[in-house]
Amino acid sequence: MGSDLVDFHLSCKKELNVLARSFNILFYGYGSKTALLRKMFPSAIYLNCKIMSRREILAEIMEAVRHRSKLEAQEVSKAPTIREIDEAIGSRKEKYKLVMANFDFGMLEFSSLRNFAILGTVEGIGIRFSLEDVERFNFIFRDLTTFEPYEEEAMGIHLRTTRAEASSRVVRNVPRNSRLVLKEILSCNANAVGLGEIFEKVKRKLFLTSKTSVLSMINEFIDHGLLKIRNGSEIVVCMSLGERNEVAGDLDQMD
Repeated sequence: MGSDLVDFHLSCKKELNVLARSFNILFYGYGSKTALLRKMFPSAIYLNCKIMSRREILAEIMEAVRHRSKLEAQEVSKAPTIREIDEAIGSRKEKYKLVMANFDFGMLEFSSLRNFAILGTVEGIGIRFSLEDVERFNFIFRDLTTFEPYEEEAMGIHLRTTRAEASSRVVRNVPRNSRLVLKEILSCNANAVGLGEIFEKVKRKLFLTSKTSVLSMINEFIDHGLLKIRNGSEIVVCMSLGERNEVAGDLDQMD
């Protein structure tokens, strides 16, 4: 991530802390947000709704609260749910901040908490939630685009099936608009294409207003290694010729 982008996000830290007193915040945008959020909120409790069970999430919160407030520790240790933990704490002047990566809107028990502020992230393009969900959790939205590779990419995690099968499976399971963007990328018949060029090709067709919208639409392809972003402005195709042909065939059949 460029230093200017880092500096911009860090300059918003004070504003975000003020907002967290009254609202929960849902961060969106392309790129892993964890490292930046740790810089912005070093004392927050960090959780991942995608890889942690609810029991693990609750245990992590209980452990953190025990260590940070001796006065609350005894009561909190008896509380089996997040709402009971919230009640046991009483009323804090400064809320505990919960950074919840891959926020799960199904965790209804985390709505309307008095002593916790949720700083959630959305990382995929297939996540569905309603205005009612947003209101229930008292969320406001903030763009936290970083262009940083996701942790799964950094660790080199790949699907265990063949690359061509895996690529086709990804394409079949994304929204139609994402497939249209990928089709435009592959139609260029190049190993790399400018983000701005693709934006110009699809903006009227898909009613897009910014390049960030394109990044959101190809996020799943980047996650699974079909594409990657270079220097924040170039889309690189990471598929072999055979994979490209198979994916292009799938796209023609579906659209």
